[in-house]
Amino acid sequence: MSERQAGESEQGGRSGSNRWDRRSVSRRGALAGVGVGLFGSLVGFSRILSADDFAGGIGTDSSPYEIETWEHLDNLALEEDHFILNNDLDVDTDGYGEYVADPEAGWEPLGSESSPFTGSFDGNGHEIADLVIDRPDEDDVGLFGFSGGSIERVAVTGVDVTGGENVGALAGQ
Repeated sequence: MSERQAGESEQGGRSGSNRWDRRSVSRRGALAGVGVGLFGSLVGFSRILSADDFAGGIGTDSSPYEIETWEHLDNLALEEDHFILNNDLDVDTDGYGEYVADPEAGWEPLGSESSPFTGSFDGNGHEIADLVIDRPDEDDVGLFGFSGGSIERVAVTGVDVTGGENVGALAGQ
């Protein structure tokens, strides 16, 4: 399955020829997942996030962790933290080469069925563009892989996403 130039908007239904409403992806909260880069190679080893892993914030509702680069996005936690996107992310944003273009299979989806994202992600009206994911043998593929949290106010455009089952630009499931 492949999704090209799909996105998400805050308005109902389709808005434009290549935007999707997040409610059309999934309304049961299974929109996204987090976990990329959070676990070491040793089973049971997890990294504690701090404000140093983001542009600012402390992960609360009133002071969410601030995301300004692909690395910040890759640092999303598996706990019920709050995150906000401060600017658009695209091919010209710091970290694109390391986190999107250089890995053999492109971006590694955030989260999985066994470790879903359970926090809140506020795109703050910004866009995530030029995403490449090539994981034809994996399920739950998208910017986010699997979620029990909330994702809102973000557009995902200009993407090339390939996966097995449950594939989407914003989220696999």
